Amino acid sequence: MSMALFSKHQLAVIQFMLRAKQPAPATPSIPDGKHRILGARIMLEEVMETILDGMAITLLNKHTREPIEFADIEFQIQDGVRPNLVELIDGCCDTRYVATWVLCSWGIPDEQFQEEVDHNNILKFGPGHSWDDNGKLIKPPQHRPPQIEEILTEMFVFSDEEKIAFGIPVV
Repeated sequence: MSMALFSKHQLAVIQFMLRAKQPAPATPSIPDGKHRILGARIMLEEVMETILDGMAITLLNKHTREPIEFADIEFQIQDGVRPNLVELIDGCCDTRYVATWVLCSWGIPDEQFQEEVDHNNILKFGPGHSWDDNGKLIKPPQHRPPQIEEILTEMFVFSDEEKIAFGIPVV
């Protein structure tokens, strides 16, 4: 299969994966359990971060009314259950669709921000990076976050009141 089938964004992710010594096959295959769990952990962690920190929504257990914390979640491969490529593709594409829907519902164009995040993720391989016990890359202490605020304030003019409402520092 030609790499031409992959989007610009996918190629940026593949570059990250290769630097992280993670498998990035060019044809459909089932990753080992370690990498399946890593993908599930990272996906859920980013979704929870978006909901909790970005949308200011608390996730509660509907039975106990206690907050759901990412650190309390355990990931396991299901015994006797085979992965389903069709469901995986549908779920990932729906997740991407919903993430784009959220940005659209907030009036935010995605491409320039996605390119900045893609670029910033590669910079996480700078001096001092490490790995956690689950195989996730830990950015170096001096790593700067993506320049989302700068791009946002170049794209749009916000009043001080709007900056406060959107969590953008007023300078």
